[in-house]
Amino acid sequence: GDTLAMREAIFERSEMHQDFDAILTFDYENLDTDIEKTAQQLQKMLQDCGLTADKRLTVVAHSTGGLLSRWWIEKEQGAAYVQKLIQLGTPNGGSEIASFRQKIATLLTLGINAVERFKPYLAPLSFLSGGLGKRGFKTLNQLHQGSEFLQRLNSGSAPEVPYYLLAGDTSRTEALFAEDDPLWKKIWHCLKDRRLYILAEEIIFDEKPNDLAVRLESMKALPWEHQRVLEPQCDHFSYFSNAESLKMLKEVIAE
Repeated sequence: GDTLAMREAIFERSEMHQDFDAILTFDYENLDTDIEKTAQQLQKMLQDCGLTADKRLTVVAHSTGGLLSRWWIEKEQGAAYVQKLIQLGTPNGGSEIASFRQKIATLLTLGINAVERFKPYLAPLSFLSGGLGKRGFKTLNQLHQGSEFLQRLNSGSAPEVPYYLLAGDTSRTEALFAEDDPLWKKIWHCLKDRRLYILAEEIIFDEKPNDLAVRLESMKALPWEHQRVLEPQCDHFSYFSNAESLKMLKEVIAE
């Protein structure tokens, strides 16, 4: 929900801001608020600002923000305001991170129940676990594959707004080493530069291409096709700092 990295990318790491009359950012609570309610808040804020519905907005939306933007465009009145939507790492088909969090919570609960010395603390621990599941992860739960929210979102028809996608792929991210480095040094650099990606691929994503938070397949999972899909070599957290990603973002903004 923090747009600081986006603002830095637009104003400090590029000259993209020069193509527009104004840059608007939208920070929102993204843990305990339904995505559709946040989309409604966005609509109200734009109306309160006096913005007219004349398809002038280019929306750049990262991760869950891409789903929020879709709900606003497809289910509220956003299509009247938006010229194009650019999604970056958006889980259109859901995110394994949401499912993985639920699996970890289940395993922890089973582990606690299996350890005798935790028995006196089961009641408060169960209360805490239940509270976090219902409140602290309310928005994240909507990102589960097959969630009610995603089913409703993906049941609509294509709006008259072109959607673009920047889909990072960490499997294409290379380790950095010199050609004349000894073998042991090349292996060390591979482990150092790619260890987090390899771990995520093995444990969370079943070796399927991903950006460290969302599978490539899920990002592309619109009920219709994106206008264009570009695949920078970056992860979910570097779309606005990665040089290749910024170049592609500038390209689709200008298109």
